[in-house]
Amino acid sequence: MRGVQLPQVLPGDMDVAFSVRHRPSDATIRASRPEILALHLPAVPPETLWMFEQVLLRATREAVAELVLYRVGPREVAIVKTMGFEPGELTVVEDGLVVHFVSRQSTRVNPTPNIAASTALQAHA
Repeated sequence: MRGVQLPQVLPGDMDVAFSVRHRPSDATIRASRPEILALHLPAVPPETLWMFEQVLLRATREAVAELVLYRVGPREVAIVKTMGFEPGELTVVEDGLVVHFVSRQSTRVNPTPNIAASTALQAHA
């Protein structure tokens, strides 16, 4: 086989953009429509890096529609429901995600959420 031989593990990182949504049926916070913005692999020559980027872009578009970022535990779901709330707006912040909770009754009567409480989910690297 000809070409550049690379080590098995390549140190690096990538910049990714995606939409965030709550899926009530399984109490998850999901990343929807992920898109790779940039790939940073210092040990890889630029022409090979470009090829990796193209393959990853295509694979991501074709194979990954959503990723589970966080699964809310049954106890947490029960507490929120008992208090009469449900997840409303999600706000992305520098180190995680803020979940705003709204009254379950207000979302049925008024489509504009009445923010009643919020909690932050920390990003873990």
